[in-house]
Formats: sequence, C-alpha cells, structure tokens
Amino acid sequence: MCVESVVKMKVTLRLLAAEPGHDMHDIIPTEREFAVLTELLVPLLMIKNTSERLSADKSALHIVLCCRMNMLTMSQDQHFDGKSEAFKAFVNSFEKEMLLPHRLPDYGRKVQAYCVGNFLHPRFKGVLVSAKTSRTYQGQELQHTIEFIKDIFKTQVEETPMEVDSPSILNMALDESDWAKMPSFVTEAPAPYLAARQLDPIEIELEAWSKVPAGHHTDIDILDFWRDHEKSFPLLARVARMFFGIPVTSASSERLFSAAGNVISSARTLLATERAEQLIFIHDNYYNVEPTIKKWQIRSEKERGRNRPKPRLTQEQEESAVDDPQPSTSTQSQSLIQTPKTPKTTRSPGVRTKTTPTRIRFMQPISDSESESD
Repeated sequence: MCVESVVKMKVTLRLLAAEPGHDMHDIIPTEREFAVLTELLVPLLMIKNTSERLSADKSALHIVLCCRMNMLTMSQDQHFDGKSEAFKAFVNSFEKEMLLPHRLPDYGRKVQAYCVGNFLHPRFKGVLVSAKTSRTYQGQELQHTIEFIKDIFKTQVEETPMEVDSPSILNMALDESDWAKMPSFVTEAPAPYLAARQLDPIEIELEAWSKVPAGHHTDIDILDFWRDHEKSFPLLARVARMFFGIPVTSASSERLFSAAGNVISSARTLLATERAEQLIFIHDNYYNVEPTIKKWQIRSEKERGRNRPKPRLTQEQEESAVDDPQPSTSTQSQSLIQTPKTPKTTRSPGVRTKTTPTRIRFMQPISDSESESD
C-alpha cells in the first residue's frame, strides 16, 4: 500500500525535508500529517487484510459476518471520539458507502448463506446474526436461518456432493487480525432456539448444537471441524458441506481463468481438452501432487528400466551380430568418416565451371590386424 510505504519511510523523508536545495519540501508530509497517516493506516490495513482473507482459497463463508461487522463498526469503538478529524471522516464515509442497499445492507445479514455460515460456526453459533447493531434493531434473521435449515430436510433437497478433504495449503494456520475479534457491541446471547414439544431429528440436532460450548478461535478449518463432528451432527454436517464450499468472492474463479489463459496460449492451440484440464488441475492442486512428483524425481534411470522388456532378436540378427567385426580401440579405428579429396580443375577466364558437391563416404572399421599389416 502507498500509505504504508510512506509511513515506513518517515525518518528518511524527514531527513530529506531538512536538506536545502531541492523542490520536494512541498510534497513531503509534516509531522502532523505523518500522525494522521499513521492513524489512517489502521483501518486501511484492516480493510486490506479482510479483503485478502475473504478472497483466499481457504473456506471463508463462516467468517463473512465477523469480518464485515468489525470492518463496518469502527465508528462504534470507545476511542473513536479521540481520533483525528481526518480519521473520523474517512471511517464515517466508508461505513456509509458500504452499508448502502446495493452493497452490504444490514452488514450482510440479508444474505441467507452468510447467516447459515455464522450459525454453524462453533465460536459464534448465530450470535452475529441476532446481534443488535442499534437500539431499535429488531432482527428476525436468526429464526429465519433456523427455519431455513429445517426446510432443507422437509423438502428433501438433494445434497450436493463435495469433497471434505482440503488441500494441505488450506490447513496452514493464519494469524487472526482485528477482523477476527468479537465485535465490541455484541453483548447478548442468542435466544433459545426451540420450544418444548415433539422434535424432529433436525430439531434435536439444533437443540444439541445450541448447548455445545462456544470455541475460542475464529479462523479455523471449518470443513475439518464438521468432518470431525459428523457422527454427532450428521444432518448439520450435510448442511455444512452444502454451504461452506461456496466461495465468498470471485477471486478464485478469476485466478482459474488466468491459469487457463497461461496454459492454453497462442503457442499451444492444438492442446487437447482433456490435457488442458489436467494441467489446470495440477496447477491449482500442486501441493497435493507434490509428494508424488518428488517420488518420480527420486527414481533413478536404472529403476525406470528395470521392468522394461528387452527387445527380442531374430535368428538372422543374432547371426549377423556374431559375424560382424567389432570396432577396434586403436587410434586408427576412431576415424570412421573420411572425406575424399576433390581433384583440382583449371578454369579458363570467362568460363563458369560446375562443381560437384563433396560427398562423405562412411568407411568400414579397420581391424587391428589390417592396421598392423599396413
């Protein structure tokens, strides 16, 4: 980021501003301006980290509400009034723009998939879905989310087959930034999910899920979590597999199209469709096939040819191999190609003569006995 680079070069720029004889005094920030830039760097880095996390290849549907609420509630922080006017103006304008109806109304809670992801997160369990963002907020999204999950099994919607195993790069732990903390305005727990009556299997799981103690980490591998708890919550695990594979942004698909453009180029127009698909698959899943590639590289040439069948010779080839003389190791036998000398021709003035190209004659190998007799 430009602002981050300028703040890191503060000492160098201030020393340059103290030197006379150049015209950069007007563009180098003052001490007061550097203080404002340092304050603005905090929300800018939060926005940057949030964008990178949501556009990564790792599953992110379960943390969308957490990221957006932390990013869009900076004005509700208790230290907000003590910030500079530039900081407050930037934060207020950013929140106002992002909460417009055509962008992120109600912090993203109008999107059902985001609510399901937050409800099935072991740390939040729907807290952000029902949290009051204002004194007059009366949201019904949590109850709507529960009813939505029930309707999935009442209507017998077929489960979308998805692989639960995630690549090794997805299991790498990421440091939790400011976007991963619990928003400061969240003070109440969600209401009880179900009333006392005859419960369906999905309702039994929902009630059991409400009694599970909340976790402590936000950025977890949510697919691994539900794979480990599939025996305890088989129906909710099906819902998790249906939703947590949905990408939050189009960055992953755009990277896929970019990789396809590098594979299928103007120099490889005859590439078969199956081979192009295989190359793109290896490009996106390299960390899965890397151990196999290393095994291929370790194998020696001797091991590769160990199981290779030897060519069978006919009887005539075997007899000719016995009758043919073996090449000698002497210095004379090493000159196997001899270039004959072309006779000199006399050329009359004004007459163009035709020259024949020189031909190379391959000589038979000279045995040791012939070389000694010569």
